[in-house]
Amino acid sequence: QTSFLRATMGCGLSKQAIAYLESETAAAEKDCAEVRVSSLAVGGMLEDHGLVSYAIAKFVSVHSRTDSSLTQEAECLRAKGTAMIRKLAKEKGANAVLGFSSSISGGELGGSLVMLFQGTAVTLQNSS
Repeated sequence: QTSFLRATMGCGLSKQAIAYLESETAAAEKDCAEVRVSSLAVGGMLEDHGLVSYAIAKFVSVHSRTDSSLTQEAECLRAKGTAMIRKLAKEKGANAVLGFSSSISGGELGGSLVMLFQGTAVTLQNSS
């Protein structure tokens, strides 16, 4: 939760929005901490649970905003998206997400900022 709290500081969201994102993200991170997320493929896969994806859309105003404040807001949303991918993978019985990717679009002259997160939920062989 500490890393998420650092990411939300100064991200241009209202206090209520930050509190909601913090609670939802922290709960998903706590409940799914054992689910690993990687953009790499590795050996030792026991079961493929299929694609997991999560999208976030948010209205943003770019007027009188700095690049750093927009970047911080995107980081807030990225933290939530990654936590939700972990949660979805765990619900499918997976302990990892491989081939993880995220993309962002929109935000020109204000409007919608859309972030898409996806990967393949898998069960990896326990190395211990």
